[in-house]
Amino acid sequence: MSETEKITKRLLQAIQDSGYSYAELEKRSNISKSALQRYATGTTKKIPLDVIETLAPILNVTPAYLMGWDTKRSVESKTTKQINMLSKLIKHSEASLNILSILCKNIRIEQKLFEEEVAKKAGISLEDYLLFEEIGSSISAESALNILDALDISYSYAIGYINALQKGNLYKLLKDPLTRNIVERITALDKDQLKLLKTRLENLIKE
Repeated sequence: MSETEKITKRLLQAIQDSGYSYAELEKRSNISKSALQRYATGTTKKIPLDVIETLAPILNVTPAYLMGWDTKRSVESKTTKQINMLSKLIKHSEASLNILSILCKNIRIEQKLFEEEVAKKAGISLEDYLLFEEIGSSISAESALNILDALDISYSYAIGYINALQKGNLYKLLKDPLTRNIVERITALDKDQLKLLKTRLENLIKE
């Protein structure tokens, strides 16, 4: 078996395990459905490295695994439990969706990505993504999970982030634009910046 055949075999298995259709993969990867089918069936003699690098994170495998350089397959195990938990939070709690939108906006800005890029990777319209990011507008649980994947945000981190803000009761105020803006800015701060903010607020209270 040639090296290309080995890569093709791993790629086909990863696609089958992911549960994605070729149409869904086309939306998430921006690689045409016909090209994806050629790569997965071995009708193409050589699979470009940039294709491997694009598909690997979407299929939750490492590029090294697809190339046959590493036996370690998964980047992060996204368990059924995590997926179900996030889906339940998103479907049954408007507050969770609001908090998730703040997280995604902060991470997108941190990664220096444009809204168009994230929307394209997530397979949703730019209009829907903008509404989600700016006001926590309702979207499907599947779309929300696709956005997390597009931004490479682990499901466990997202669950922890939602729970942390809910415990602080900040979510009750997120419908107010001014408060939402303040919360977005605060949650984007690192530990040192938060300490500085705390000190300054304490000084203001004393005055």
